[in-house]
Amino acid sequence: MAARAATHSRFPAPGAQEIPRIRAEGVTYLILTFAVGLAAMNTGNNLLYLTLAMMLAFFLVSGILALTTLRRVSGARRLPGRIHAGESVLASLTLRNDKRFAASFALECTDTSAAGDKVLLKFVPQVPPGAEVEVTAEYRFTRRGATRLPGLRIGTRFPFGFIERGRRIPHPLEVLVLPSLDRGPVQGLLRGLGEGGEASQRKGPGDEIHSIRPFQHGDSMRHISWKHSGRTGALLVRDFEMPALRRVTLFLDLSEAATAERIATGHDDEIEAAISRAAGIAAELLNRGFAVRLATHGVVVPHGAGPTQVDLVLETLARLDPYGPVLPPLAMPEVLFGEPAPIEVRPTPPVRNLPGAAP
Repeated sequence: MAARAATHSRFPAPGAQEIPRIRAEGVTYLILTFAVGLAAMNTGNNLLYLTLAMMLAFFLVSGILALTTLRRVSGARRLPGRIHAGESVLASLTLRNDKRFAASFALECTDTSAAGDKVLLKFVPQVPPGAEVEVTAEYRFTRRGATRLPGLRIGTRFPFGFIERGRRIPHPLEVLVLPSLDRGPVQGLLRGLGEGGEASQRKGPGDEIHSIRPFQHGDSMRHISWKHSGRTGALLVRDFEMPALRRVTLFLDLSEAATAERIATGHDDEIEAAISRAAGIAAELLNRGFAVRLATHGVVVPHGAGPTQVDLVLETLARLDPYGPVLPPLAMPEVLFGEPAPIEVRPTPPVRNLPGAAP
């Protein structure tokens, strides 16, 4: 936890404080205070009256200190760019205390999604006056898809835990939660895909010879073709061909499980598991250099490779909504010449790699 002077205003203005809530400890304390008050009135004992006055003052001071602690306190958070469902991610949470002389103590920061799911609970023991404190906070989203974080809630039970006060920080944040990556079926699929693919026909690093040409200044001596050079009497070098581009189509059909009864719940474990399998297969194939195309309900992501395609495929799966109208069965997409048969992912059975290759 690091504290530094507050020098800029990237924080939203804090909202109004919530109505204070008396906790169980506070209720117990008030019952004891009431009992002492009854005893004082019945006996007329000055010591009991003094004790009653001290207990009431103690409770009043507790409320005032809690109120002071939350005054002029704001906060903001920064989440990482890639978040997967079911995985914990570390975010940066910054609290700022704009009071000139008084510190803020025992702050509890809570962040909830628009659905009411609590995704963060962080305790910050102290924020000095006129300073910012940055801490690392852990977020965990249980479901994929777009979600909205309406804003932080900063609360405190300082100093004695009798009264809980809080205030909302209006700092809405839109978060796209990517599906979890289930890479379980990948190894078996890779054995079936092999190394085939459409030749790239492009010069570049590789093992296959693309062409033979005259030697030029700057060419590597290792690329000289001595056999061809001996026949012609001039130095000739080999140009190599980039490895074949291995194209794969990933076919995700959720219609078998997207029945009216299941989609009415807004969440189905089998459907989400199939989406996670598709995400894991796509991510692994793209990391291994395949050009992956995704075909699913209402969207087709063309063949592509590299980190950009990983992001595109995962974001498409994150936004996929199978919980609207009942999904009709999908038609199998056509594959390119030399491309293996599509990898079929359905809720049940989990994964099928159709036999045979395209003609």
